[in-house]
Amino acid sequence: MICRPALLAALLTLAAFPAWAACDAPEGKVAYAVRWGDDRIGTDEVEFQHDGDRLLVRTRMEVKASMLFVTVLRMKHESEEVWVDGRFRSFRGRTVDNGDVFEVAIEPASDGFKVTRNGESRIVPASFLPGSPWCADILSPLGSRTLVDLLKGKVGTVDVVRRPDEPLTIAGQTVSAQHYDMVGELQRESWFDTQGRFLRARVPAKLGPKVTIGLE
Repeated sequence: MICRPALLAALLTLAAFPAWAACDAPEGKVAYAVRWGDDRIGTDEVEFQHDGDRLLVRTRMEVKASMLFVTVLRMKHESEEVWVDGRFRSFRGRTVDNGDVFEVAIEPASDGFKVTRNGESRIVPASFLPGSPWCADILSPLGSRTLVDLLKGKVGTVDVVRRPDEPLTIAGQTVSAQHYDMVGELQRESWFDTQGRFLRARVPAKLGPKVTIGLE
């Protein structure tokens, strides 16, 4: 028998984790192209591993971009995020961006989640938005959200807006895509298929055109 204090603690712990409507995460690896304007500059590989109600999402990204024969961007990223029963539980990632290293960890805290970036920590709400949503349901609820950039651990406030659906060309086929815009301190756009699965994202670059990550 569970005593009342223990039961209350368990309920409070459960309430600390945000929950989204279940997405059908694929099994195995999905490879996306990374483009800077019209130029392909790298790959973003996401691997989904299911174990009962536990989902492990591994991401590996590598990009290299040049301008006038000079390398202006070289980045590598590896991370793991854990979801249990449709709830985000933890994240650990490492990004090397032009020699600068960013170690990022996200783990539960009593009043939300603790985001640690290169040893410095801050608390974000339990309803925070992971900056690389692989499922449209992660973007719910719409409106003002705290967004955490999973590449470098930056935290900012964004307004999540659903735009009209629009066609995208994937593997030579035209598909209808759900379009979401995140406007604010950290900006990005995302597109998903009718089942809510990730198709494409577009984010500002340090210089030049925006960077696009997506299926081709």
